[in-house]
Amino acid sequence: METERQPSAFEPTRWSIVLGARGGFTPESREAVERLVGIYWGPVYWTLRRGWSRSHEDAKDLTQEFFLRFLERGVTEGYEPERGRFRSFLYAAVKHFMLQERRDRSRLKRGGGTLPFSLDGLRDSGAEPAGDPEQVFHREWVRTILDEASARLRDECVRAGMELRFKVFSAFHDLAGGDRPTYESVAKSLGIGVNDVHHHLKTMRQRLRELVRESVRETLSDPGDLDGEVGLLFR
Repeated sequence: METERQPSAFEPTRWSIVLGARGGFTPESREAVERLVGIYWGPVYWTLRRGWSRSHEDAKDLTQEFFLRFLERGVTEGYEPERGRFRSFLYAAVKHFMLQERRDRSRLKRGGGTLPFSLDGLRDSGAEPAGDPEQVFHREWVRTILDEASARLRDECVRAGMELRFKVFSAFHDLAGGDRPTYESVAKSLGIGVNDVHHHLKTMRQRLRELVRESVRETLSDPGDLDGEVGLLFR
């Protein structure tokens, strides 16, 4: 599997998804808009679903409406990197949107537009508890970044014919509430040595962290924020 080419310096264009999305739904900005929504739809949806106690369908509709307003009105143009992280800026926009929605609920008309891609992949789990909206937003941002990085890691392994490495990684990270396995039990189940388990797990965890850094870097304008943001994901 190829190793990541480390840039010699932080590349300002890496956060072009934020800058590019300022163009709204133009052909030039479509890729940036899709990437931006892809990273943040989960945190926004769950903030509305759990933080504001909305039903699945209601939260889904509101998530779409939020991004439509956010992008059509050029809200990203008001983001000033020196005043804080984009993630914090976006949460403040969600909070303002919901306070306004609550005030105008009787007059609000939904369904005036649609995003140029589907939000049908929004999962729903009635078992997850409600919580403080800001905490929910942060928790789901962490989950989204890690899920995306894990999916990219799996795809890399499949393309490189190294599915065994990902099976080792999955054995320790796809626990679904179960007990953590031992190195010996994983080695036995996969028919490899214990040393191989150690090696593959270390390699996969290192690559996962690199992929997480790539995803987080796309949303930051200040290279000094990168280590702190990544640290939040691996606490």
